[in-house]
Order: sequence, then structure tokens, then C-alpha cells
Amino acid sequence: MEFESIIARAGKPSLYTIVATGKNGLIAKALDTMRPEAVSPAEQVSTLKDISIYIIDGEEPLRNVFAGISSKFEGKVALSHKADMQTLRSSFSEILPNYDAERVYDGDIRKVFKWYNQLVANGFDSAASFQAKVEDTKAEEAAAEVEEGSTKKSSKSKAKPQ
Repeated sequence: MEFESIIARAGKPSLYTIVATGKNGLIAKALDTMRPEAVSPAEQVSTLKDISIYIIDGEEPLRNVFAGISSKFEGKVALSHKADMQTLRSSFSEILPNYDAERVYDGDIRKVFKWYNQLVANGFDSAASFQAKVEDTKAEEAAAEVEEGSTKKSSKSKAKPQ
């Protein structure tokens, strides 16, 4: 299972993995029940690789947060999302000390722990598996920056001599 094929659907508590795509939407399988479901094109869907957590000076990709949780809990199941909110907040601030407490709501923290535990239950069992994804992303971003820089240089047009 690839991190890039895992999606979150608005209004749905579980994570899903994409099974198939078609002109009428997606077929996704819930990670907790393993039941396939149709996903309408009108639904709001986000891939986990595109989700970030607000920090004081920007945003932190969710996969980095998951890597931190995995390191803290040694690749095992983390705190339950049903735990006391103060305990969850305390643990979350150890993992991501510079998170923006005004923009990251309690529900977001609960969701992060729930999603992390679902991923661990489905094969993402170590910081290395999340960290490998983090390293892949950094390499992709570096390649995109290099490509963007070369595109900007080549797109400059020279004035024609008169």
C-alpha cells in the first residue's frame, strides 16, 4: 500500500485506499472495514500526502508528523483518539512542539492519532516507512525546484534587435 493512494473523505471517519478510478468517480476501500465504496466526483477527497498541519511559521506535512509519532511510539499503535484530550494535546506537542494551537483544533489532533493507528494496523509499522516517504517527497521537491529554475531561465525571451 502506497502512502500516495491513501485518501481521506470529508465527513467520513476512516481512511481509504484507492482501488480503481473511472469516469464516474473512484472505488475506494475503507482501511478499517476493508469494504469497497463508490466515491462520487462531487465528494471532497484529499490524499494524505497533500494534508499538512499548521505550525507557527508555516505548515508541516502530515507524513512528517506520522514519522514523529512512529518514532515516539516505536512503530507501535499510539494513543487512542478516544483518550483524554489533555493527554492527546500533551503528546502531540511533544511530537510537534511548534504546532499552531490556535489553528489546530482538538478534532484535528484526534484525527491525526486515529489515522496514524489505522495506518499502523495496515502495514505502516515503523518510522522508517514514514521516513522513507518523507525522503521521497524531499527528493521530488528538490527535483521540482531544479526543473522550475531551468524553466524560468529558458522562458525568458530576449528582445529582438531592430
